[in-house]
Amino acid sequence: MKTEFEWINELTDLICSMSGWRENEAKTIVYWCIGTYGYQYVQKFPILVFMGRKNSGKTTALKMIMELAYKSPAYTDRKEMIITEGTSVPVCRNKLAKGGTHVMEEADGLRGVERFMKQAFDKFSGEMTVNVSGGQPGVWLQDKKQVSSALALHRRKGFDDETSSSRSIFLYTTRVNLKSPGKRNPDLKLLSESFLGKIESFAESITHIWQEIPTDDAGREWEVWTVVSHIANLTGDVGYIEYVERLGEEDIALNTEMELEEEEVAIFRTILKNVHKNNGTFAPRVAAGVIRKELKEDGIDTTSQNINRLATKMGFTVKNEGGTIYIKLHLREEMRKAQMQTIAREVQYSDEVLKD
Repeated sequence: MKTEFEWINELTDLICSMSGWRENEAKTIVYWCIGTYGYQYVQKFPILVFMGRKNSGKTTALKMIMELAYKSPAYTDRKEMIITEGTSVPVCRNKLAKGGTHVMEEADGLRGVERFMKQAFDKFSGEMTVNVSGGQPGVWLQDKKQVSSALALHRRKGFDDETSSSRSIFLYTTRVNLKSPGKRNPDLKLLSESFLGKIESFAESITHIWQEIPTDDAGREWEVWTVVSHIANLTGDVGYIEYVERLGEEDIALNTEMELEEEEVAIFRTILKNVHKNNGTFAPRVAAGVIRKELKEDGIDTTSQNINRLATKMGFTVKNEGGTIYIKLHLREEMRKAQMQTIAREVQYSDEVLKD
């Protein structure tokens, strides 16, 4: 009898042969599908988002989910898991309240999708109220239901809301020549015929572990991977766990870099605001304490040391004069605008007052 690790590798190979997925991407699909059988027991469950161009395999990916993921007991047919573009908010909410797993096609054009994502991700925010007809013209009633479904969807564009991205595992589809060696036309029924029973049996055998999965991890970068990595750990899939750890570390490094860039821009913007004069010239200096105070008023609570460090990095001079720390511009007044223009380009900031 094959171990879970062995048949999961076989399923992974089969998925790869029908698509452009690499091994760990295909395993993410497998572990996520196994995780849907424990959705009702965990507080937070990641949204699985397939991104890609037209005809790159996004719909095929959703069909794979439909073959392997947990189906609501309220449904008799797996096709009922689909939520199509144009579905109204109340109908969509009612389907997601049935439990199980649902897939959203062309989610770019689906109203309320980011609200649904928030509620599907975290059960603490799962209750959703919509207005429904009261049976008479102009009469509306409020109807509350709990969104309680694992959610996978496909889109062509990213999310405007950064929070939605942080609740999601993204897999990017690519076009692939299915006639090339090692590839085959997608036979999606083969997935369920060969492996659905194994997934269901394995999920049932680990029912006791769902409560062990931590509800709050060290950060959202790790949080979205908690369920799938927990399952991978049970199968002894060391390679996949190392893959997840690399992704998490890369996300943290990227987010840290972005935060530093945003802070750098905010500091420069505040310096510019304080040194620019109405006549178009620039003052020679501004007190670092003034910059910190205004940043705090804007919701950016950073230290004086960090302001001074980033100001120096940008090219300003930071100097203590008479017991006050100042951020100083070029000594020559005619050089200050050019200095500010150069720094603005480096931090990718634009302002009308810097134009020639």
